[in-house]
Amino acid sequence: MIVATLAVLGVFAIALIPGKKLAEIAAGQIAEFTGREVTLSGDVTTKIFPRLSVTTGPIAVANAPWAEDAPLLTAEGLTIGVELLPLLQGNFEFRDIKILQPNIRLSVAKDGRKNWDFSGKPTAAATAQVAKAPSSGSRRVTVEYAGITDGEIHFYDDASGLRESLSDVNFEARFPESDGEIRVSLSGQYKGASLDVQAGLDRPMGFLLGDIATLDTTASLGGAKISYTGKLGLSGLVMDGDLVASIAAGSPLLNAINAGNNAGPKALSMKGKLVRTPDGATYVRGGEYKIGTQVLRGDIDFKAGKDRPVIKGIFTAQDLSLPELQGASTQSQTSLTANSGGWSKAPIDVSGLSAVDAEISLTATSLDLGVVEFGPSQVLMKLNAGRAVFDLKKVKAYGGDLAGEFVVNGRGGLSVGGDLTMKGVQTDQLLGALVDFDRLVSPADVRVKFLGVGNNLDAIVKSLSGQGAINVQKGVLKGVDVEQMIRTLDLGYQGTGQRTVFESIDATFNIDKGIMSGTDLAFKANGLIAEGRGKTNLSQKTLVYRLTPTALVSPDGTGGVRVPLLIRGPWADLRFSLDLEAIVNQELSAEKAVLEKKLKDAEKAAKANAIKKLGVKQKKDESLEDAARRTLEEAATKELLKLLGQN
Repeated sequence: MIVATLAVLGVFAIALIPGKKLAEIAAGQIAEFTGREVTLSGDVTTKIFPRLSVTTGPIAVANAPWAEDAPLLTAEGLTIGVELLPLLQGNFEFRDIKILQPNIRLSVAKDGRKNWDFSGKPTAAATAQVAKAPSSGSRRVTVEYAGITDGEIHFYDDASGLRESLSDVNFEARFPESDGEIRVSLSGQYKGASLDVQAGLDRPMGFLLGDIATLDTTASLGGAKISYTGKLGLSGLVMDGDLVASIAAGSPLLNAINAGNNAGPKALSMKGKLVRTPDGATYVRGGEYKIGTQVLRGDIDFKAGKDRPVIKGIFTAQDLSLPELQGASTQSQTSLTANSGGWSKAPIDVSGLSAVDAEISLTATSLDLGVVEFGPSQVLMKLNAGRAVFDLKKVKAYGGDLAGEFVVNGRGGLSVGGDLTMKGVQTDQLLGALVDFDRLVSPADVRVKFLGVGNNLDAIVKSLSGQGAINVQKGVLKGVDVEQMIRTLDLGYQGTGQRTVFESIDATFNIDKGIMSGTDLAFKANGLIAEGRGKTNLSQKTLVYRLTPTALVSPDGTGGVRVPLLIRGPWADLRFSLDLEAIVNQELSAEKAVLEKKLKDAEKAAKANAIKKLGVKQKKDESLEDAARRTLEEAATKELLKLLGQN
């Protein structure tokens, strides 16, 4: 009897439940919330087990008036759960509203308008629909839960051309009894990665009307995670709160950042206080940025510029390593000579330099650029319209100081240039890092100015032009004893344990089309001076240099034996040898000078004898020929006068 009675009551309850009216009220609530017309079609069915619910046919929510013709939302239907007892009392308390298999189209217009911005004036059709919706009586209509099952979300940005999609979307929003906190969760699939979002927002109705609310949210996608806790305003997306973000090693997003290969940082993370103002300016204060094990700390500003965004930042770091920032091991550092086959011909893409304008200051206790290592450093980088200028304020490098400018210009191609000054650098450390040559041990001052053009490293090196000067102070050249080699003409004074102690080396050089040449090298040592000239092919990484030393020099700098020395080979394996060809030419030149002197002496003696025999007397500044001619003319005139009887 109990079961039969419940069955009869159930039949009557179903008959009494106004399913269509509930659906129209729900549609009116959606229309009131969005300000857009809601269209219901198909039949409405009612169930009381396992809970009281109403299911509609297909539904559509109109798009913004300026957007595409397709609706903002289409779905297979709505499932509406209702509290039975209030319903029997004539009141409407919605337990839940679910949208079944929706297709949601979010879009941004070229002028920045968003079709999901519901803060504007409702459309006339939506206003009319809300007005026509069945009355809920004196009690306010409430919705405790709203959700989406098995949906799709598509995003279109007409300004940037961006197109993105999210599938298998499930969404839940739990509403408070009053305008308290709303809890939201979202899950889905994005390009094969799982998306999960959890959020809480206080005073949601006021937030939708333009008030500032407090947001607590965490989102994760394929190993990437971001969380924000703080103030949020829908109009202008105003923010003031704490931001934490990370991308785990091996995640799809990090692989995409690293261009799908193993190069690049192993993990990324940041945290800081985020502030965004109504004009769109964004600030991060007290930021901490981790790239692998590298840590940067500082403040950064993002603002809209006239032609492109503007970024300003001030950062500090401890030991900063560019190879590790790029994902390479700090143990894999290579010098410029490591690739003996030449410089890389891989294209260098600097198009990103034109994306923003920037002014970034970096202070680090040490800075490793891969082939160059700096100590405590302060660098200011200014980027404007694709041209980056690195101003080296205070840089400690290889025991000395480095200052000057380095420029990367991406306007209409790629060019690099610099005007650098180094003082007191240790040559064995500097040349050892750059070209694997650590046999010259001395402090040195260097000045170099250069310019190179090309879209890869090989082209840049081949086009290099510039000039410079070097002053090497008292030091040692290891691996060769130049003085003994010259004294004995023995090439055996090379190798481990051999060395040349010198007082100074001075030289200037020019660079033209990747060839560095110099003609005025001056080398001074105890009992030895030398002059040098030669060329180094920067593209092929080779050197040909002729050093002409004079050994056994007297204290006044005179005398000595001149024996040319030839230095040549790849930078990493230079060879010293006596320049036999120059020695032979030198000896031939000496013999030629002796013969020329003897010939001149003989000519002089012959002329003197002829003058004596002819009785020619030269006047001051008169040549022998003129004197002889004058003497003959005078003798002929005298004889003629004698014949004429006029003597």
